Amino acid sequence: MKTLTIATTWGTKYWPNPVRPCVESTIANWPDHAKILLYPDDMSQKIESDRVEYIDLCQAQPNLQAFIDRHKDNPELNPRIRQNKEEQAGFDKDTSIYVYDAVRFSYKVFACIDAWQRTKPDMLWFLDADLLTFEKIPMSWLEHIIPDSSFTSYLGRPKKGFSETGYYAFNTAHKYAGEFFNRWEQYYTEDLFFNIQKGFLNHFPIAGYTDSFTFDAVRVEMEQ
Repeated sequence: MKTLTIATTWGTKYWPNPVRPCVESTIANWPDHAKILLYPDDMSQKIESDRVEYIDLCQAQPNLQAFIDRHKDNPELNPRIRQNKEEQAGFDKDTSIYVYDAVRFSYKVFACIDAWQRTKPDMLWFLDADLLTFEKIPMSWLEHIIPDSSFTSYLGRPKKGFSETGYYAFNTAHKYAGEFFNRWEQYYTEDLFFNIQKGFLNHFPIAGYTDSFTFDAVRVEMEQ
């Protein structure tokens, strides 16, 4: 049977809802042998279960902390710092703002990188912390979604111009897995995300710096 790791991360304000139901449904419905790695901003936000492991992401990934320290005071890359509460409430619906929030969405990238480095599974799934799992998920279904012939599975969104990354699935047994994650990290350690402007790689119709954009950039680079 293939080894499986599931990862998610969340900001403090999202606990207990929607995070707690997400974690509980993952524990209840994903395969019993899966490793579940949780990366909360606040390490006190926990569900007691022998199925999960809690990790301080910034401590585990110094390159993430260095990236945050470099850009946290830049309102272009961390737009929430100059928003009032009303603006913050509608933040996720305003594409013109959130696509540039490199700081917030960097946590997802490094959670994937850390989960891969830490467990080296055959298959890695990242789930946004607001996703609910309603039924038992068999390994056969997961293997159908991400077969041996593919490296990654995600929700394409060609009309919008960047992928929907509420979940990622990675075939981390693939021979190019290491190269993918190393390149993805370089977009943050070397600030390569600034390259993702309109027309970059003949792919992007708009500029953006979220995990969706850096994921697409590395994927398109390697496909080309």
